[in-house]
Amino acid sequence: MTNLNPRMASSLPESDCSVSTDGLAQRIEGYIESRASGRIRDLHVVCSDHSIVLHGHSRTYHAKQLAQQAVLDLTDGHQVLCNEIEVR
Repeated sequence: MTNLNPRMASSLPESDCSVSTDGLAQRIEGYIESRASGRIRDLHVVCSDHSIVLHGHSRTYHAKQLAQQAVLDLTDGHQVLCNEIEVR
């Protein structure tokens, strides 16, 4: 298992092939939605073996940062994160 935040380790799958990247993306989306309190519209997370890409829209940079921090909390920064949430 990768080094995950101990508080969240039980809610995330091991990084082997037993769990799909779609399942991981759904878990990340749910965590972002709870942390950002619905401030990210059209949120979509794409996961691969080595990267996570965030898509969506926000009215503030703060909400965009909350989404990014939520992913970092879950992964401890071990995967490449691309935050493509647009601020409008």
